[in-house]
Amino acid sequence: MPIPGLPTRSPLPTVTDPSELLLGMATRPVRPSDRPATISGIGPGHRLDIRPLCYSEFGEVITAIDALDADVTSIEASRSRMEVLDDLAAIGYRRGVGPGVWDVHSPRVPSHEEVVGALRRAVAVVPAQRLWVNPDCGLKTRGCPEVEASLQRMVAAAAELRGR
Repeated sequence: MPIPGLPTRSPLPTVTDPSELLLGMATRPVRPSDRPATISGIGPGHRLDIRPLCYSEFGEVITAIDALDADVTSIEASRSRMEVLDDLAAIGYRRGVGPGVWDVHSPRVPSHEEVVGALRRAVAVVPAQRLWVNPDCGLKTRGCPEVEASLQRMVAAAAELRGR
């Protein structure tokens, strides 16, 4: 028995997978071919960075991240022990990526060995020329002394792996 006031048939098509629809809507404004003329000046000599993508099941959205067509994408990776790298390799991701090597939500300075280990895992999947070294997310949750010490360790670890 129909309930008065409720439509019995929707005029919109049925969406079998709403996540694809939502991901498409979320990534469309960022893709170079879809940008409006007011921001389409991004071209040669300019780099489009997407940062940061935090705490997600990246494997479920990795094709949408790839569709962003950003030159560099920073992604939370330290809490998952670089799990996202396998997702990137699985789809043949070819752009720059900065998997976070330090969890900024932990109130501690990472050891040099910890940062070197994270970078070694990353460079095993992402060629060094496309690898960016950065912390997870922003630094607003940490104090200046902690941030400075952590960033110094990140720079030292990157220099060690570059052979400098």
